[in-house]
Amino acid sequence: MDGYFSFSGSTSGIVYPITSGTNPFQMLAQDPTQYTLATFFKQLLDTNLQPEFSQAIVACGLTTPNLQIGQTVGELVAYELDETLLTTTNYQFPLLYIHDEGSDFDQLTLVYSSIQRHFTVSWILPPLTPTQYTVLNPFFHLIQEIWLGYGQQGYDPKVNTTNIWRSAGVSYGWLDSCTITKYDGTMKDKQGKDMQAFFPCVEFQMCLVEKNQIPVPQNYPTPFTKATIQINLIDGYNPANPIDNFIDGYVYPSITLTSTSVSSGTQQGGTWFYLFGTGFESGTITSLTICGAPAAAYATKSASVLLIITNPAIFGTAGQLGDIVLTDSLNNTYTLHNSFTYTSP
Repeated sequence: MDGYFSFSGSTSGIVYPITSGTNPFQMLAQDPTQYTLATFFKQLLDTNLQPEFSQAIVACGLTTPNLQIGQTVGELVAYELDETLLTTTNYQFPLLYIHDEGSDFDQLTLVYSSIQRHFTVSWILPPLTPTQYTVLNPFFHLIQEIWLGYGQQGYDPKVNTTNIWRSAGVSYGWLDSCTITKYDGTMKDKQGKDMQAFFPCVEFQMCLVEKNQIPVPQNYPTPFTKATIQINLIDGYNPANPIDNFIDGYVYPSITLTSTSVSSGTQQGGTWFYLFGTGFESGTITSLTICGAPAAAYATKSASVLLIITNPAIFGTAGQLGDIVLTDSLNNTYTLHNSFTYTSP
């Protein structure tokens, strides 16, 4: 793992209905994650390679008919690419290849998982002679640097410092590798004979974890009561200052408050009643108030029933509705609104 980064994203997913049109970038717009990858890496090429790349193309005499002079991306390819397609299809070079390699679950906690997506991003040139490759080789190394550097941070400082990943609907991800490689193939020479051809490229792998979290079904014979989780988040460009305890503490089954056995009690206190809900595990509840007054006592009858005895009211007037508020050991609060009324003695 070469780098690690995080950012806030919006809810992602496929956008329907799909609009008409043949522009690949328009079609990728139906998938915010893949579309953002394509537009961002094209932007990195455009802002960091031109005009030097066009000058080098002219200097090395690269005159392939389907090479788009003056452009760093001639065509976008999103479906799986191989040597046969490269040698039999009239692609417009340079190619920007953004391929979704697949998805799997990334378990964030014992309760939630999310979708982890794997991508290959490649920048591919037409076949080059040894001399042409030597002239253009520095650009392959430059692409490695800008894709690994700016790709990890999610912005291009030559344009602005806005994190472009936010629009991709992802919460974090990582960079796997960036290599200079080639596709092998065959092409026709001037006499029409087959000759070996190499399509040089810079290839880059990355993973993104989409923000739409999915609950994990709790299909265990005995529900768990708590688990320890502690994860630090590290920025690959600032490893000395990690975000400590990015996920930290005890995870309990969700606490919910649904209803009470009675809805009123005297201002003098001493009323006992049941509070119904879920997640009332022993030791998870640290405080409980009724209309702002701490409960005189409470005890867990079961995971779904809590026995409560009221204290005298400490503020408010008789007949005024109030809330029941429960606090757990992680300082989370749960409220049953307008659920209890203190009455005159």
